[in-house]
Formats: sequence, C-alpha cells, structure tokens
Amino acid sequence: MRKQLSGRGPRRLFAVVAFGVLSASAALMVAPSASGATGSPAPTPSASSSVTTPPTQDLTYGIKPVQPDGSPPRGAFEYPLTPGASTRDAVSIYNYAAVPLTFELYAADAYTNEQGEYSVETSAVKPTGAGTWVHFQLPKGSVLRVPARSRVDVPVTFTIPKSAGPGDHYAGIVLSLPANSRDAQGNLIRVDSRVSTQVVLRVLGQLSPALTIENLRAEYRGKVSPISPGTAVVAYTVRNSGNISLAGHQHVQIAGPFGAGDRTIDLALPTVLPGSAVNVTVPVEGAWPLVRYTATVTIQPASRAGDPVAAVQTSSTTFWAILWTALALVIVALLLGYLAWRRWRRARTTPTRAGRHGPAPSDATPSEVLVP
Repeated sequence: MRKQLSGRGPRRLFAVVAFGVLSASAALMVAPSASGATGSPAPTPSASSSVTTPPTQDLTYGIKPVQPDGSPPRGAFEYPLTPGASTRDAVSIYNYAAVPLTFELYAADAYTNEQGEYSVETSAVKPTGAGTWVHFQLPKGSVLRVPARSRVDVPVTFTIPKSAGPGDHYAGIVLSLPANSRDAQGNLIRVDSRVSTQVVLRVLGQLSPALTIENLRAEYRGKVSPISPGTAVVAYTVRNSGNISLAGHQHVQIAGPFGAGDRTIDLALPTVLPGSAVNVTVPVEGAWPLVRYTATVTIQPASRAGDPVAAVQTSSTTFWAILWTALALVIVALLLGYLAWRRWRRARTTPTRAGRHGPAPSDATPSEVLVP
C-alpha cells in the first residue's frame, strides 16, 4: 500500500523560500543608494580662459573696440571681407588704476571649449587662424604702457589672406597684465591676468552650416533598492563641421520596449564656433529597469539672422537597463527554492523505518515501502 505524504514538506519549502526573499529584500531596503542623479559638472576656468581676475582690486583695466563719437558701443570687431581684403580700426585700452600699468597686447585664435564656453588661446599658443590676421601699430612691439586713469587707442588692421576659406573666423584681442607672485611654497611664479575683446571676420563666399553628433553613448545607473527608478545617462559630442557659427536646441529621449518608460529632456545648445566641439552629458531621471532602452538625440541648429539654416541632426543608440540587485535577489530565491525542493524530494523518496528498533528496510514487506 502507499503511505500518505505529510503536508509538512510543501509548507517547509514555502517557508524557506519566503524567508530567503524577505531577508534579501530587507537588506536591500536599508542599504544606502549606490548612485544618484548625475548631472553635468560646473565648468572650471582653464589656462585658455579669455577673462581672468586682476592681481588686486586696485589694478582694474579694460579693453573694447573704439567708440566713435555719437555711435553706439560695440561688443566686438565684426567685418565681412573678401579674401585678400583688409580694414582698419582701433582698440581702446582703459587703465582705471591710480598708477601707470604696463600691458602686453596680442591677438590669439578663439574657439568653443568642450564645456561650450567661448575661449581664447594663451600667449604660449602660437596662432594659426584668424589670430594671425590681426596687426597692431605699437612702437614697442606688443608692450603698451598706459598712464593712470587714462585711455589709449591702438590702431589695428585686419587683413584676410587670399587663401582664406569662406565662413566665420574668430580671434581675440587680448590685454595681458603680467605680474610676479609667490606660491604657497614661496616659489616665484608669473601671474598672467587677461581680458579680451572678440574679433569675428566673415570671409565672403559659399556658407555651409552643419552640426554633427558624434560618439553617442548611454548607460543605466540603477538604485540599490529594487522599488526605486534609476538614472539613464546620455552622453555625446556636438561638432560644428560647417564654416559658420551655430547655436541650437537639443532634444534627448529615452524609451523602453514598445515606447514604455518614455522620458525626454530639452536643453539649449550654446554657440559652437566652426571646427569646435562641445561635450554634452544629460542625466535622465526616473528611468525604470526595462531591460533595453533606445536613446535618441535630436539637434535643431539655429543660425544667425540672414544665414542659411543647417539640417536637423538625429542619432540613436541602445543600452541595457537591468536592475542587477533585483536579478541577484531572484537568483538567490531560486537557488534556495531548488535546495529546499531537493531536500523535500530526498525525504519523500527515502524508505520509512517501522521504528527506532524496528526491522531494517531489507526486511520490510513490499506493502510497507514508499512508492516514488
């Protein structure tokens, strides 16, 4: 005959699995978050920054395009010129300090740095672009001495090479106040405080506006807690591959299978000079682990008034969005369940003895043996 199996086996199996799942869940719920929203970091001044702080508050000075009587102030030198042409102007140097100051005046190439800021190269970097098209009329090379509380106008000539390509070419006229100082260790160092004014030379010809999206990538940063959404971080580079400066609008979208979990971020694109590139990192909060996401970046370029419009650029990539803590929890639960099932099955298939001093299994009659 068959013996009835007790209900303790299934109950023990359920209890072991439940205990394992609840224990792992409790540990995850009380653990601190391993990641959070990551945003783009704040820009830090670099050696090529176009403006730096003067050595002291008393030594204040400035530079800007000369302002003819009765004309509005100009923020930059801007000229449309043909290859081989030249034009003359003047730059005003202001010394607001109570003592005379000796400056260095030079031209340098300008560009958009990776953080999207307009920057001018330092004097240590030899110009190869529009910085070589700017020429000053100074009696002592690049050195200029300005009396206290006064202004000096320096004649400047902009000459376009005959071989110059069409489009926008940027430079900066830099006013530098070098000074000697000492660092924390007492070493003598040179401090170069600079201000600059912008030069925009438009070489007439065929204009070709273009922005490109490069190196698009995305990753998922999940929280430790399985009941909290994570962050999708989308990163890419926007390069101005055309010949005129462009700004624009950026649209970043992530979407899971069949459009689930769709989220979008909109942000402005700063002005990017020709040949420059800007690195962009966009954290998208509230992304659930839907296994597989598609990230799509769309750039709508914006040209200056009267300039041709660049084409819209779109690029996409896919990335995994798996909550590894939840996956580990499931694996642990399955492993505990499997071990409990094996133990229960082994107990179910083991022959039952008549008692502590009862007959051995080999002496039992067929009707007393468990049938698997």
